[in-house]
Amino acid sequence: MHQKITVYCMVVHRNKILVLRRKEPDVWEFPGGNIEFGEHPKIAAVRELEEETGIKAEPENLKLLCVSSCVYPDGRTQQIQVLYVCKLKKAPEKIELREHIDYKWVSLGELQNFSPIALSVSTCMNDIQKYFLGKTTQNFTEESIFIHLVEEIGEIAREIVNKVTGRKEFSNEKLGEEIADALLFLLLLSEIEGISVEKLMENAREKLRKKLSEYLG
Repeated sequence: MHQKITVYCMVVHRNKILVLRRKEPDVWEFPGGNIEFGEHPKIAAVRELEEETGIKAEPENLKLLCVSSCVYPDGRTQQIQVLYVCKLKKAPEKIELREHIDYKWVSLGELQNFSPIALSVSTCMNDIQKYFLGKTTQNFTEESIFIHLVEEIGEIAREIVNKVTGRKEFSNEKLGEEIADALLFLLLLSEIEGISVEKLMENAREKLRKKLSEYLG
């Protein structure tokens, strides 16, 4: 019998989750690995994240999601995993794969149906679901939904400007997908809160007209 403790990072950017494909065994997993002797789990998670993806994160930006365990198919090894969430304000232009052969940004729905998925992910799926569903079932108001949409579109606009001006910080993500994600999030919230999209859009128009009038004097 053997027992080991590992740490993983669920990297999130605009409700998309980073998953890495390992060659052996052939599974999709989160960045992570073993904790070195005397090392704090959060420090280990930061280290593993950078080693496997090139993403640098500060320990204080990682939030503990869950602690779970699984037994390998051989029935002789138990793995205890500590899963942190690392939320990125800006996604890197590319992921620097060092121990994996591929990567993808996936939605929660895609992650739930991904195959083959690592045990370290599947055993944490309930907590992962709660993390995302908890974010979208808060008591949103028209104001907060509008603000969220403006922030999303504003970020997209920034990327467009960066691309046009040739600034290096522009992210090469598909802008069409980002716009679709923002609009889908708006539709989801309107459905949850029972607020009509037409009412939300009219509210948005009124606010934009007011801002434009203030700007023009």
